Amino acid sequence: MWTPENEAKYKAALARFYHGSKIAGAGILVSDRYVLTCAHVLTRANTPPAEVGLDFPFQGDGQQLKGTVEYWEPERDIAGVRLLDPLPPGTKPLPFRPSRNYTDGNFKVYGFPDKQPIGGWALGRIIGDATGNLVQIQGDTDQGYGIEPGFSGAPVWSVEFGGVIGLARLRDKDRPDAKIAYLIPYRQLIDALKGGEAISLLALLEGAAVPSESVEGAYRVCRPEGALQPVPEDLPSKVKALARMKDQGGYSALVRFAVCLTLAEFPVALPLKQQLRAWLKQREIDTEAVEQAIAPQIQLEQAITANTASPHLLIWLKTSDIKGVYSIGSLFIPDRTRYNWKKSEGFEPIPAIAPYEDTPIQLAQLPEVIQACLADCRGLCSSAELANLTIELFLPFSLLKESLEWAAAFAIGDEDDDDLEFLEDEDEPDPLAILHRFVVRCSDRLLNAYERKGFRALWEQQWIQIDPNKQSPCCTALLPAEDDTNLKELKIELLQNPEKVGIQLLKCPTQLAVGNPLKAVLTSGAPTAIWLRESLSQVDCNTEFTTLLGCCVEGLPESVRQARRNAFPLAKDEHIGHHLSLVWEDPNLVPPDTDDLAS
Repeated sequence: MWTPENEAKYKAALARFYHGSKIAGAGILVSDRYVLTCAHVLTRANTPPAEVGLDFPFQGDGQQLKGTVEYWEPERDIAGVRLLDPLPPGTKPLPFRPSRNYTDGNFKVYGFPDKQPIGGWALGRIIGDATGNLVQIQGDTDQGYGIEPGFSGAPVWSVEFGGVIGLARLRDKDRPDAKIAYLIPYRQLIDALKGGEAISLLALLEGAAVPSESVEGAYRVCRPEGALQPVPEDLPSKVKALARMKDQGGYSALVRFAVCLTLAEFPVALPLKQQLRAWLKQREIDTEAVEQAIAPQIQLEQAITANTASPHLLIWLKTSDIKGVYSIGSLFIPDRTRYNWKKSEGFEPIPAIAPYEDTPIQLAQLPEVIQACLADCRGLCSSAELANLTIELFLPFSLLKESLEWAAAFAIGDEDDDDLEFLEDEDEPDPLAILHRFVVRCSDRLLNAYERKGFRALWEQQWIQIDPNKQSPCCTALLPAEDDTNLKELKIELLQNPEKVGIQLLKCPTQLAVGNPLKAVLTSGAPTAIWLRESLSQVDCNTEFTTLLGCCVEGLPESVRQARRNAFPLAKDEHIGHHLSLVWEDPNLVPPDTDDLAS
């Protein structure tokens, strides 16, 4: 059908390409910042041009935009262009719908005939499949233009189908009066379309802090069964790999991946979940049908995940009689689901800690101790399990505001790798904070006095609120606070709002007790807090901090690790990841003998 609404959709997506000031052909905006056209519209050469010019004739002021070729297949005369400039107002993508029947029916297409820059419509009938993976069409001999130079790359609309079925490609030059032409059908454009979908989906995901566990799990669900290729490391590589995968059950891997990230099994922040649902709706995806199609793979992934251990390394400092030195203890939990601190079950002692138990250490020795503990952990679990390790450092309240935890997290190991010839002397190991999740905890919570005052009961109740099924975004679950925040009011607000599980601070607490917002966290039982140790003049800390807190609460430790990874190659004044501190307190992960921590 051809309705005013469909005409408006068509015009909002129609693009016009130029060679200098001369019109070269047309194209269609199929996803955010991605235009599909014919390769010969851009150039007659076998290699793509470095940059192309285009505009949207029915939108904007006619100013040319710049684009770069993202997809290039001259053998089939297909090209995909990624826009470098913002889209003009009113422009809107028109995604292709799968189409297979190319026999009979009517078509409409808008192109730009020679010496007619304003363009015009061509009307006619769809004849049927032709050789060369093309479809033959025939223009109406009584009205409208025929398909001629300037129509190449234009989207061909099937009136009966109610959507775009392909791109106009070429005409029969020897029989111009017959108005015979050919289009590239949808089935030949699928790979190029996936390139655009990948760009669009990646733009959504890169604008949010997506927990890596959710991305990894969703990727494994979508990859072909028995795939031997390793999982790509970064998000852009994963999305590009998904775009190259074959469809399963009639759905692309990109669509299946997007649907996964809308499900409770793969937690992401609610705003991103809503954006993904809108992205799928725009493409007229039956999400319930996709969920049913991928349900078996999700069940398998959940079973595999359930059998993957979640190890934790607990390290705690205890104050001693000598100022500036501390006793230290440690234990390794191979699998948190089998750990019971009340029964002293499910943990392994750390032999490397023995020399330090009777000899208090200075704070400067802490990175050395952590490295020694990690060396023991390598012999207590597999490499895959160690990659999932969380290091939890218990500090007295008086040390929480220091940079101690940050210094330990970014400590560099001194492993002997002399047998690896490809490593140069200057190739240092990666810091702990990007290899493992690293959180700080307050050892005061482990004192008997904390339980006697009823704080531990509050703590256990608050921890229950961190439920993966709720998928609460951090920006709403963490209360903003500052040094001058009224502590009584902050504590009351935390107690009266169970959905508030902690606080967020753009600046490190400067006070030790009076006026320190972390005091309200401890006395209310709130299990988490996050803050920046330093304000950076070269960075919009507020914006970056807000982006970080776009993740779900349960994904915060992983989001902090991702931020630290992103910061690692940059200077310390260029990224907030160098300066993040996270208090993350699970009451079920504490040393068995809490009396031992009494100071």
